[in-house]
Amino acid sequence: MQTRFLCPFHRYWLNNHPEFARSHFYQCLGATQHHRKYQAWSQAVVYAGGAFEAAEILLNRNPHTLYPIISFTSAAILLSSTLDELNNNDRSLHILHLCYQRLNKELMAEDNTRLKTLFKCIALISERMRAFWQDKGSATPSALPVNATRH
Repeated sequence: MQTRFLCPFHRYWLNNHPEFARSHFYQCLGATQHHRKYQAWSQAVVYAGGAFEAAEILLNRNPHTLYPIISFTSAAILLSSTLDELNNNDRSLHILHLCYQRLNKELMAEDNTRLKTLFKCIALISERMRAFWQDKGSATPSALPVNATRH
């Protein structure tokens, strides 16, 4: 399932210039919100995907701060909800699942400085995944998280 929205060269360049990845994240967020405002979902999903990838790059490059965790979570939710507007349910859920897996990976490698934020982000993604299945009129698959709100 496609989860890449940036071309390989752009992804490579942002990965090697993380200071620009942050500004790219904000530019993509702004463009996404603009297109969502006018219900231009096909255009919005391109920018939401760019924000998601930029946030992922920031998380890869700087995993020990809170900003990348929050950015990655919010970008995943934004991308998922935009895909949902296009009735692309499989990709929408796939993005949430990728985010959930990545946040749990960060949790397992955690040095206890970001635990509270990680738990909140994981709980938010879990809640969104459950809401996704409820909106679609299906039972929540057993593979999805039941409760990630451990404190």
